[in-house]
Amino acid sequence: MAESYEKIYTVHSYECDQNFNLTLPNLVNYMQEMALLHSDECGCSYKYMSEIGFAWILYKWKIRVYRYPSIGEQLKVKTWSSGMDRLYAYRSFRIFDKEGKIVCEALSVWLVLDLNQRTVTSIPQIIKEKYCICDEYVFKNDFKNNPVNIAADEISSTPYTVRMHDIDYNGHMNNVKYIEIFLDSLPTDITASKSFYDLEVTYKKECVLGDALDCICFNSQGNTEADTREIISAVKKKDIDNIHHANAFFKLILK
Repeated sequence: MAESYEKIYTVHSYECDQNFNLTLPNLVNYMQEMALLHSDECGCSYKYMSEIGFAWILYKWKIRVYRYPSIGEQLKVKTWSSGMDRLYAYRSFRIFDKEGKIVCEALSVWLVLDLNQRTVTSIPQIIKEKYCICDEYVFKNDFKNNPVNIAADEISSTPYTVRMHDIDYNGHMNNVKYIEIFLDSLPTDITASKSFYDLEVTYKKECVLGDALDCICFNSQGNTEADTREIISAVKKKDIDNIHHANAFFKLILK
């Protein structure tokens, strides 16, 4: 049973943007893969979970990026299980550069899906026993409520249809694809400046192949520091009128 798990990643050209910096979705891909690898190490692989009738599903992210690594950089990605209660499992991440400086930190919240009932269930004891809990959180665990405080001034609305290559092994749209859709919906002056450093994501409902979606971005009414800007976004199916019933929510802090 491994308390934590580490791996070295090299930033490849196909993971970078036009400025040769690692993209945020690929940074999240590293961490998402690390969660799977650590679970494999703990004896709680996707195959094992399927055999006993369960699956991990990602519920929330809180991600803080201090800088975006460049092409060719070697990064050490570290993850550990920070805690479990009846419904929620908390997983922390830190990413270091070769000098040992932290370039990214993240906290994720996971739920267990009963594959037979297709509903969220309490975390079975047989699963809890697979993990060695390290009671350390990279952030204060204070984001169980939706990070949604939507303002009246809409920034943008972007349509999207879920494609074949968006679907993962669970049969629904991959978690990182939501982030890609969100970033693509932002005005180009925001995405080009790479000024975003703090992102919260809440996944509410799964999307499947062919779903017609809208990603709607708003200026937030939330209080932020004087030198920052907060954007709220929702990815929702086109036939959903109430924004609070969306499939996924985002809160982005801009420097």
